[in-house]
Amino acid sequence: MSKDELKKRERWEKAQKSEAEYFKHSGWRGLAAHRPEPSHPIAHFPVDSEFFRDKNILAIGCNPASTVHYINNAKMIIGIEPLAYHWRKYYEKGTVEHITGIGEALPFRDKTFDVVVSFNVLDHVIWPELVIQEASRVLRDGGTLLLRVNLYPLPGIIRSLLPVVDRPHPHHFSKNDVRRLLESAGLTIYYQYFYRPPSNRFMSALRNALSLLARVEVSAAIKRMAIPTLRLEESAFACRKRP
Repeated sequence: MSKDELKKRERWEKAQKSEAEYFKHSGWRGLAAHRPEPSHPIAHFPVDSEFFRDKNILAIGCNPASTVHYINNAKMIIGIEPLAYHWRKYYEKGTVEHITGIGEALPFRDKTFDVVVSFNVLDHVIWPELVIQEASRVLRDGGTLLLRVNLYPLPGIIRSLLPVVDRPHPHHFSKNDVRRLLESAGLTIYYQYFYRPPSNRFMSALRNALSLLARVEVSAAIKRMAIPTLRLEESAFACRKRP
């Protein structure tokens, strides 16, 4: 493993630890805050619940509040999650099969799934480009990837500093970063939507970041620069796999 790969792995492990610690202290109440409205489990995408009927679905990243738990008409749903063992007491019995694993090494044959979903996961992984490539590999030709990810419309130099103060997220993408990842993996973007989170969610993110800053030793200059960058943008990409 190269130094760069080792650094990415270490950064990911720290992010996973921070994620687990957050939910350890907030418990199900913390998870519940992330649950979608039952009537709009796939908000901001050009599909409705019928889109999933009789399809094989894979969720890359699947905590107990994941959107896929609201889908009840699919043929098969599998959720792969590195913290699945940690979440085991929160998972409810239902139609989703939960397995422990990472998106960079999906334990499935090529062209297994009709739909792959990944909601607010890509900025948590070790190698985003590999996760997208794996998602494309397990999709059938013409299959759909639904990707939701936080974006940071900021200069690259500022984004590169954010992991210092935002431990749960080792990556901070721009729109073009995500577009390049998708296109290079043989996926055609047919829909994209960008929106700002409500102000109360922004304030929650700000409070979390301030809490992190209180525990992280970084220069005052980085702190002053990092706080304004929390004006994140959320996105929804729908893609089809090219034959």
